[in-house]
Amino acid sequence: MKYLLALTFLFYCGCSSAPEREKPTWVDGPTRIVDNGYVVYIGTGEEISDNQAQLAAEGLAIQDLANECSFIPKGTRVEDRYSEKQKNTYKAYAKIAIEVSVCDEAAKLTDPNDIKNMANQPFTEELKKYEDSLQDNRDEVVDAEIPAEGSPEGGGISSSNHYFMARQYVVYQNQAVILAPAGYYAAGSPAYVTYTTNVRPVIMHVQTYAAQNPQIKASPATWSTVARQVRSEHPQSFRQANGGARSVRPPPGRGNYGRGRPRPNYPQGGGKGYGRRRRGYGEGY
Repeated sequence: MKYLLALTFLFYCGCSSAPEREKPTWVDGPTRIVDNGYVVYIGTGEEISDNQAQLAAEGLAIQDLANECSFIPKGTRVEDRYSEKQKNTYKAYAKIAIEVSVCDEAAKLTDPNDIKNMANQPFTEELKKYEDSLQDNRDEVVDAEIPAEGSPEGGGISSSNHYFMARQYVVYQNQAVILAPAGYYAAGSPAYVTYTTNVRPVIMHVQTYAAQNPQIKASPATWSTVARQVRSEHPQSFRQANGGARSVRPPPGRGNYGRGRPRPNYPQGGGKGYGRRRRGYGEGY
């Protein structure tokens, strides 16, 4: 009887203890890579809870992806997650991917309705929640720092940092479009006219600068890296949300998207205890 009890105890102990997942190699790799036709971003976050750390890691990665694509397109997916316990915090990593061709197509769109139709709504809501969590509000690129229509050739973009700032300005305006109620940016509406007047020229300037400076796409930086440098050197280039006359603002009553909502149910690979989702498998947004 003693032996039977001992064997039963060992059986249940063995079943209840799952082996720790080995740290994947990608967490120590570069922040951005292109792999088999996909652009892949790696985000990291460290917070007091595992869930908060994961939200920070995913938020950082999708923020960088949005800067490259001008918004987060359908088809964006979590390829993998990993987190580990530190002494008093959790450190999390997230691997986010999108097809290069889809990202390039998204970056060329200039019509608000096309942007809204192609956008990944759950990821856009998560990005807004992440931005709000940074300092209880977003700090957006100041309109005055962005080239306006009629600027000199090259769109008035004077440097690579300025180029990334212009791209991020477009991201914020596109985010307002995506999270707006249906029909708010209908063709001919005041919001539509404002967007096409203020934002469309900036998109064209960004494309012109990239064509004239191909190295910026051949060896691109990430917005998270550039933003830290610009904030340090030129803090006047940023402002809190809702400032600036030329900003395309969210519609009334929709200025706090995503705050307090649980993480959306989007396609994902693994995290602790889960295997990596292979590209091309599973449904995407």
